[in-house]
Amino acid sequence: MFSKQKNKQLFIVALILLTSFLIRMYFSYFDGHHGDLNIFKGWSSALYNKGLFGFYKNVYSDYPPIFVYILWITNMVYKSLISSSFDNSLPIFINFIKTPAILSDVISSFIIFLIVKKYTGFRTSLILMSLYAFNPAIIYNSAIWGQVDSIYVMFILFSLLFLSYDSPIFAGVFLTLAILTKPQSLIFIPIFIYFLQKYRLITQIKVLVMSLIVFVIVSLPFSVQEVFNVFKKGYERYPYISMNAFNLWSIDGFFKNDSIILFLFDYRTWGYILFGLFVLYVASQIKTKNANSIYLITSILFFGFFIFFTRIHERYFFPVLAPLAISISFDKRLLYIYIVSTFTFFLNLHFVLKETQEWLNNNEYLILISLLNIGLLFYLLYYFKNQKSLKKEEI
Repeated sequence: MFSKQKNKQLFIVALILLTSFLIRMYFSYFDGHHGDLNIFKGWSSALYNKGLFGFYKNVYSDYPPIFVYILWITNMVYKSLISSSFDNSLPIFINFIKTPAILSDVISSFIIFLIVKKYTGFRTSLILMSLYAFNPAIIYNSAIWGQVDSIYVMFILFSLLFLSYDSPIFAGVFLTLAILTKPQSLIFIPIFIYFLQKYRLITQIKVLVMSLIVFVIVSLPFSVQEVFNVFKKGYERYPYISMNAFNLWSIDGFFKNDSIILFLFDYRTWGYILFGLFVLYVASQIKTKNANSIYLITSILFFGFFIFFTRIHERYFFPVLAPLAISISFDKRLLYIYIVSTFTFFLNLHFVLKETQEWLNNNEYLILISLLNIGLLFYLLYYFKNQKSLKKEEI
């Protein structure tokens, strides 16, 4: 039996999460990204008419299988509750499409609570959970835009949670699920491998075997080859220096082909070089750091990926914020980075969704926000390099 105080704490947590869910459901009625949502509706129709097996043979899709499964389940729920004839032209179907990402946001908020609670008290855990649950940029991306980045971020947070509790096999399984949701999750692999080194070789082998088994099982209704082709298609679809992302390359403009030569190399190669050097530098600073710095490192690497890589969409900033929120529990100075990052991410999403091309073409604003993002990343690097140790802080 829980104590009276524990029951009160559980009630508060549940109330906050429920409130964040209801707020998101309210905003899900707002117009989202018509292009993305219409594509999702088209995939839903293909799943309903032709089934799950052979999905990638029936439609063009650059999304890995997990989201296909989610659409398939969403179809069944919608058919059972709303339209037995599966009329997905009804406006409410858009709310159904948005709901999995909304639920993932809520679950992610709770995982943040669980991770932070491991290191500090209830009050700080509740504050940081709320900071993410009510983050306007996170709400905007999932509930209004209608994108599904929150699903793979939820899986990455599960992976971090299990790593924090010394359960590397489950951590590896959830990382695999993240990769099978969005390929951006691959950025987490170097971090995962580094922190996996503390375990015995037999444990590392078990992690690899279980991850491969999950990958194959999830791929069975399609084929492993088709799944790899999805990753390839996703990468090759937009060969531009920046897909509306306010990053390093956006200073030179959007939608410029990344095969254009800039000095010795093309933009794409420069992206590989800069991000590769960035990863090596971060790795060189990890060696003397506390294992708890995994959260800050995760945020930094996703941030670096957003800034330095080409072919980056505005939404690729999404995974920066959840691990950064956890890191605030170790140093509340990171709260300022979190707030400013939320602001720049929100602006990036809003001006792309509303197609305010006049604003986007205004180089002064574009360069200003892009430089601000770059500055935030280098401040995080400076902070990480110079921190003595990670200490628990009550907020």
